[in-house]
Amino acid sequence: MTNIVIGGLIEKENNFLLVQEAKEKCKGKWNIPAGHLEVNESVIDCLKREIKEETGCDIIPTGILEIGNKVLENDIFLSIIFGTKLIDEKIEYNLNEILVVKWFSYDEIIKMKNKLRSPEIILRCIENYKAGKTVNLDVLNIFKEVKMRYKRTKKILLFWCLFVGIGALYGSICMFIDPTGKLLHMDTLLPYFSVLPFSDILFQNYIFSGISLLIVNGISNLIASYLIIKDKKIGFILGIIFGITLMVWITIQFIILPSNFLSISYFIIGLLQFIIGLITVIFYIQSKFVFDINDYKNVNKNKGSVVVYFSRMGYTKKVAYEKANEIGANIIELKTKEKTDGTLGFWWCGRFGMHQWRMDIENINIDLKKYKKVYIVSPIWVFNICAPIRDFCYKYKNDINSHEYIFTHFMKSSFVRVADQTDKIIGKKREDLTSICVRFGKVKKVFKVLQ
Repeated sequence: MTNIVIGGLIEKENNFLLVQEAKEKCKGKWNIPAGHLEVNESVIDCLKREIKEETGCDIIPTGILEIGNKVLENDIFLSIIFGTKLIDEKIEYNLNEILVVKWFSYDEIIKMKNKLRSPEIILRCIENYKAGKTVNLDVLNIFKEVKMRYKRTKKILLFWCLFVGIGALYGSICMFIDPTGKLLHMDTLLPYFSVLPFSDILFQNYIFSGISLLIVNGISNLIASYLIIKDKKIGFILGIIFGITLMVWITIQFIILPSNFLSISYFIIGLLQFIIGLITVIFYIQSKFVFDINDYKNVNKNKGSVVVYFSRMGYTKKVAYEKANEIGANIIELKTKEKTDGTLGFWWCGRFGMHQWRMDIENINIDLKKYKKVYIVSPIWVFNICAPIRDFCYKYKNDINSHEYIFTHFMKSSFVRVADQTDKIIGKKREDLTSICVRFGKVKKVFKVLQ
């Protein structure tokens, strides 16, 4: 049986939070807060849940400190230990599982080595944390749907480019071998080329057509295929361009030649190549998006303000962290049980946005009244505030002392109307509004609306 154990090292002012186990098999031993991954639970959700249950604290992960495994009595244990940042310290725990929760300095932990449940792991994690030796959380995202979609569309585009390129190469070679066109059963079509300019020079046989076919659809697509294999963005762009050129090529054939099944088929292939190429470029850009929580060292320094956000793909999350880092604010990520990621999530969220529905969020378990200002960071869904933020505004409107909006979206607009509508939900006027045009993780334009 395989057991996955998730734990988190919590640090505050060079002290580390340990828990004293109450379970019979390890009673009295001190350990990093940790527990088992449950079915249908993400690694990050498990980390936050276990730390909340064993310490009462709210945290956010900052990186991976340790990944290890061991075998005990025919059971396989895989452990992942995270470095974390403390968001809210409220020591609460179940005495049936935890005896004591206490802060220790590194020197104190070394002296109590014999009292630690897994001394080597605990000390190694602390040493890695102090030395800044953490693995970026992006390694957990390698199986994200956007990366998988990118790989799938890349393979499809490569197939189309190779198919067209090899097909064009074969056709041009046949034209060179037999310029009359008999080898391709196209000899009866030569008279139709008489409507083209310079037909008496260029189209008395298929030599010029073969050269054109080789260059425009053959070599071009094979070059694109090579660049796609090398994972070059230019390869995907060329795939789009050559899909268009194939459609133009076939369109010319439609004009001068009798319609046939082969021409129609190749026009559809060109259209598919164009569409798949366009999608692949989008997924490629999305897959290269980088967010590293360790870049935001100033988060959680100003206890007077908090940033609340919801992010489907990470773009809004980055904007939220940049704001929190700028002012030193605490940060809260809203969670919902609805599917919001991937293609299906995109359409599902669009439906919620279009109808201005609320999407039920998990309780944030933080007293918002203690903050002087709440910064609400939300993506725009179909010209409306996103559904989880809408639900947050309804649920916590009485706990918000003052607020400011930061909207992220694909369009060049300030979305003042959306801010006004959200003000009506909260029941008070915002202090400010910043609207940011974000495309594939890159800020294109910032609209600052003075109130």
